[in-house]
Amino acid sequence: MKHETALSLVMGDFCDTEFLIVEDTEDNGHYKHDSTDYYTVALRKSDNSYWMINFVMSYSYGLDEDSLHILEVEKVEVTRTEWKTKGKDYD
Repeated sequence: MKHETALSLVMGDFCDTEFLIVEDTEDNGHYKHDSTDYYTVALRKSDNSYWMINFVMSYSYGLDEDSLHILEVEKVEVTRTEWKTKGKDYD
């Protein structure tokens, strides 16, 4: 994915026939001072590949275009086992 494409996806200015936003601008934690890390995940329909775009947004300055970091990712389902008490406590 090109930098210009990633930027247009983050800004919401893209052709929806080529990409589908799967997760839209999710908060990924505080970066520093008034800046926060975010990410967006997009599906490229032509080859069914998923792309995560990480970026920094500032309250004062908006999107830092130089902070765009693009990664091809895959969706992994994670299951977790929890144990729940069934009834009485036996000693």
